[in-house]
Amino acid sequence: RVLTGGFCHFHALCGWLLEATTPFVNQRWFLAKAGWSGTLAYKANGVVLVLGWLALRILLFGWALSQRASEQVAELDAPNAAIMYFAFAGGYLLQWFWGYKLLRGLLKALGVVGKSG
Repeated sequence: RVLTGGFCHFHALCGWLLEATTPFVNQRWFLAKAGWSGTLAYKANGVVLVLGWLALRILLFGWALSQRASEQVAELDAPNAAIMYFAFAGGYLLQWFWGYKLLRGLLKALGVVGKSG
């Protein structure tokens, strides 16, 4: 029913799009374990990962929360609405936290900032 529309179609598609960054996270791990952390492939993967994270997990997720999720959560009773707002806020804060860590790592890999910060 999710793919035919009506039942959380928007949320399912947004959640699916958020996972588009996962192959780059996995590739980063494989490249690091293989000892390729200084190569162009590692750095290019990091750039794509950070840009994808910013576009999908911060901008898209933030937009989805502000547009559609708030409309649908407002229809819930107070206890369930509070749980949903808390879950959405926690998830969004985690996206920012990991996005910050990814950006710092990319800047270090590119030599823009030093190892100590």
